[in-house]
Amino acid sequence: MSRIALVIFYAGPLPDYFRYFSESLARNQDIDLDVYLFNDHLSQPNLSGNLKTIPLTLSQFNHLASEKLEIPINVNWGYKLSEFRPAFGVIFEDYLKDYDFWGYCDLDIILGKISHFLTEEILATYDVITASEIQLVGHFVLFRNNPTVTNLFRETEDYITMFTDNEQYHNFDESCRRFYGRPLSFDDLKETSQLASIYDLVMNSKEKYNLKIYMNSMCREEPPFNFTYRDGVFFDSITQKEFLYFHLVKAKLFYLFHFYLPSMPHLPAKFSIVTGGIIPDDSGNALRKLTWRMQRSQFILGYFLKKIWSKLKFEPRQTLPGWERKELKSDG
Repeated sequence: MSRIALVIFYAGPLPDYFRYFSESLARNQDIDLDVYLFNDHLSQPNLSGNLKTIPLTLSQFNHLASEKLEIPINVNWGYKLSEFRPAFGVIFEDYLKDYDFWGYCDLDIILGKISHFLTEEILATYDVITASEIQLVGHFVLFRNNPTVTNLFRETEDYITMFTDNEQYHNFDESCRRFYGRPLSFDDLKETSQLASIYDLVMNSKEKYNLKIYMNSMCREEPPFNFTYRDGVFFDSITQKEFLYFHLVKAKLFYLFHFYLPSMPHLPAKFSIVTGGIIPDDSGNALRKLTWRMQRSQFILGYFLKKIWSKLKFEPRQTLPGWERKELKSDG
């Protein structure tokens, strides 16, 4: 059985929705997949199970990345870390030696049945695997763990420019914000003075290294939502088509303010995801359904009250969370 490792470095306190990720991951025991979560708010490592948590501060990451990449790295804001994900196979190579694949994913995903999508046939055939038909997506990518594939990010020196630019997140881990699905050739990149994304590098290196690329729409993130999770499997409630994971990114955006994530001590064995939020399955319990609606109404009311209050105080409009440069406190 192929061994897979996913790497996440999250700076700051782990978000509330982390429980959805961790518990859905724990239900995937039929595949040899481990997630290495590095975080600067952990005090002790925990290497048990398929989620392995390891304390790592920004200064420690900077030192490690500088040593492994042999360029000066000095990150001091959390979202900039996403830029480095295509190089995680080199930066964290000491943890990945025994795996056939390494990759990265986001924390704001709820996983379905991984083995239904990452089959042994697919893993034996392909060198790069991603959950989109049109580009490499930062929320889920796998690379075969060999020197050629792991070092694809070095195909041009653009990565040095992006890794050492601490003022801007360039979206190197996806498509450098060119979200139309077509990779640019090296000639086009040079002619238009644009930086190469990992998507460009992978697709431009496909023939050079005889790479096999698997691009399949395995995630759902666009509204309207009408999905069901049952016993570890995600599927569309209307078409009954199964998918690998639900990505919360659009649900968290300001125009979906009414998406309600209820406070649940554990991830239910069955729940629904609709445009209004996540609804635990209560097997027809009318009182619990009414309670959920009331809690969601309070959530929406609270949102509007905050918006009105911010207008009255004439607060400036906030940029999209994560894309702004926000310096974190020094970890010494």
